[in-house]
Amino acid sequence: MIYYIALGSNLPERQEHINRAIQVLSALGTVKGKSGLFESDPYGPQQQPPYLNQICILETEIRPFRLLGYLKAAECLLGRKRSYRWGPRLIDLDIIEWNGEEIDSEILKIPHPGFEQRLFVLLPLQEVDVSFTNRQGLTIDRLIGNCPDKGRILLLDKK
Repeated sequence: MIYYIALGSNLPERQEHINRAIQVLSALGTVKGKSGLFESDPYGPQQQPPYLNQICILETEIRPFRLLGYLKAAECLLGRKRSYRWGPRLIDLDIIEWNGEEIDSEILKIPHPGFEQRLFVLLPLQEVDVSFTNRQGLTIDRLIGNCPDKGRILLLDKK
């Protein structure tokens, strides 16, 4: 199975947290690609540091609900402490999409709700997979063109 995983961090040592998370993902399967590192303004409450964002493509035999459990355990292992919604994060790992059926449960939704409204997801996604299309057949270029998010986002480090 192929998964698109979003990684984000906005607490000190952001790049190190992202790098450690990629190592954890590598233990779950094969990281087939990863975007460069993008810096963006926080989504939601603005009184927090900017985020570092990346998308990786993970190939694994792990089913979605089990993968979600591994990702949440990895966040804890890497030091994440839950605060308030859209609050600062040491590390955040989200399943954005996968090459299976749509999932809509209380604990897991794939595709990830709202990913098409967030440039900090779409721009790294475009970099890692220029041929990405959503479930309605819209290309990544079209999704970016339609995106209402006009927040600041900078490419800091190319893949």
